[in-house]
Amino acid sequence: MVRLFKLQKVLSSAISALSDVISCLYSWTRFYWMVSRLPGLPLTHSYKQWEGFQSKYNALNTLVKWREKYKTFHKVYISFLPVIFAYSPELIQELLSKKQKHNDKGKVYHTLLPLLGDGLITSKGEKWFAHRRMLTPAFHSNILESFFETFKSETNTYINSLKDSELTKGYGDICPHTRRLTLKFICETAMGFSELADCKEAEAVIKSMHKLEEIATLRVIHPWLLSDSIFKMSALYKELNENKKILHNFSNTLIKRRKSILKKRLRNPYLEVHKRKEIFLDQLILQQLQGIKITDEDIRDQVNTFMFAGHNTTQLAINYCIYLFGRYKDVQEMAHNELEEIFNNSNREPTLDDLRNMEYLDRCIKEALRLYPSVPIIARKLTEDQPIGKHILPKDTDCFIIPYVTHRNPEQFPNPEVFDPDNFLPERINNRHPYSYIPFSAGPRNCIGKRFANIAEKTVLSWILREFKIESKLKQEDLKLIPSTVLIPSGGLQVKLTPRKC
Repeated sequence: MVRLFKLQKVLSSAISALSDVISCLYSWTRFYWMVSRLPGLPLTHSYKQWEGFQSKYNALNTLVKWREKYKTFHKVYISFLPVIFAYSPELIQELLSKKQKHNDKGKVYHTLLPLLGDGLITSKGEKWFAHRRMLTPAFHSNILESFFETFKSETNTYINSLKDSELTKGYGDICPHTRRLTLKFICETAMGFSELADCKEAEAVIKSMHKLEEIATLRVIHPWLLSDSIFKMSALYKELNENKKILHNFSNTLIKRRKSILKKRLRNPYLEVHKRKEIFLDQLILQQLQGIKITDEDIRDQVNTFMFAGHNTTQLAINYCIYLFGRYKDVQEMAHNELEEIFNNSNREPTLDDLRNMEYLDRCIKEALRLYPSVPIIARKLTEDQPIGKHILPKDTDCFIIPYVTHRNPEQFPNPEVFDPDNFLPERINNRHPYSYIPFSAGPRNCIGKRFANIAEKTVLSWILREFKIESKLKQEDLKLIPSTVLIPSGGLQVKLTPRKC
């Protein structure tokens, strides 16, 4: 009987294992059979398509050509992994708009984990939902408006530094100047220490963040590096760990310092802690101290995410808008004239009401983000089969959405390469598909910081237009753009600033 019982147990285990193998083989066979029926080159020829994408300077042009050829979507194999590039607004809406559907980021996002950890950009499932709900109050309009004084103070310093810079004597790169400004925005509003942006340690941290971003991009472009086992044998892995250590040491020290300050405040019954709610890091620490389930590692990941994404995307949006003003003098003058009407030729600082009245400048910012979206690639993993026309995209496929390409669809934006703020007149918006313009993504996982960015961008750009005439050196077709985690202008953006008032 004992032997019979043991034999039954072995047979049961064997049948269970065989069932798992058959199930796995069935899923794998079904997946690749469904993919094989989709538009795009077969696996044996797909490497030819990928060759055009591997050149960092040619990747965006390749993507534009793919959209012109395939219109809606097509498949590409990264090594043996099939991915879908989605182009039509209708498919993009299906991928982004549903709360309980396709809500996880794609597999390639795991390359960003050393940089962003399990923060709001990379987390998924219940953890993402819980943290999104927890962080939403930090971006309430009242709190965002409390940042305005910081934006004004730092922008005033920024303008004075531009007056003394090489940009008033000839062409120079605007990017480093604006990068320092937006880093100060983030250090003050997210961490409560504006002086961090000026210290050498912060410079080393930013360099480490950009290096981790570069390594993440290299792993996607060279798909064999997506395998962790292969990647760990490369020289890049050692470099990744060195830069990750610099970033984490900085963040951990910062959190420890802030936590010590807040504990002292909480022990003082006469100190009104709620007056410090405008600091992003303080809100996270206070929730932890009040018993909400959030670890120091969770806080670090959210701070790293906000520091990297917040200052990078905002400075790029400002810089591309400055560049475009320098190429389109008529648009620049119309934006300046609007500001003259608002300020009546005075030198006073802007108010929040002034920002709300900058309707034409707002359209200019939106149009600059159409042409040069700060985040050039969005990825989603299909959580179930997705019908599209006569095709079905299989569950577990990674889908790439390219705002840079989506925003150049001539059916939605006539003359798509032209900087035309009138694209965002109300009547044009009403006649356009809502998912044809997605600079901040869309749906439940849209960018939580878009209003933060808008207030910052209007503050900076309005001030620049009041102080300077802008000229840009390169034509749009001569810009070399690199689609990394953000849209990087290789060689920067060369502009010349002429003071309007002597």
